[in-house]
Amino acid sequence: TLQGSVDLDLSRGPGEIVITAAPGGQGWRDVSFAPDGERFVGTHYQWRLDDAGEVVYELAGVLYDIAAGEYGRLELPEGMSFHGAAWSPDGDRIVGGLSDEEMAYLWEWDVQGVSVGELYRIDNPEDQILTIMRPTWSSDGSSIAFELHRWYWWSGQKFRTDLMTVDADGQNAITLLEPEWGWHATNPSWGMGGASVFYQFYASEIDL
Repeated sequence: TLQGSVDLDLSRGPGEIVITAAPGGQGWRDVSFAPDGERFVGTHYQWRLDDAGEVVYELAGVLYDIAAGEYGRLELPEGMSFHGAAWSPDGDRIVGGLSDEEMAYLWEWDVQGVSVGELYRIDNPEDQILTIMRPTWSSDGSSIAFELHRWYWWSGQKFRTDLMTVDADGQNAITLLEPEWGWHATNPSWGMGGASVFYQFYASEIDL
């Protein structure tokens, strides 16, 4: 994680060097490799403080070639936020989580980052805001597991994370786990043969 700027300002005169540090930075999370092992799609984040002093994150899906460096970014439809992506086992497609004010989406891109379109979507209930995160492919490429984050904002803020799967064509969505408010099923990982899904299960430290 990098914070602030290391650019040197030499305009102040001889013997005086100014290094500006600011509340902000950048880093990586949720990297998914292509089958060839030479490329990956990663979630690159930048953070800053808003006028109220709250941390604001901006996420982007970055395509990276290990030998050559960055070569593209995932196209985002206007007004949507990005929440992580995964490369398919056959290497031909990338699927990730997007959201806007009304829905949560599984979205598809080609390997150059060009948007292909919506694969699956869930409407926000009247009292909740939904986010699809951390999609994970089964080894045979037939199914995708993902986190469904729920923010219940009516009469206080509550959070929980459901665990879901959907077929690779966007059909047959199944909720594997729908925990109580304050509990989270995260970081799904497929077992051998695609018959099982493992996950981390925990309670929020603070759930208002």
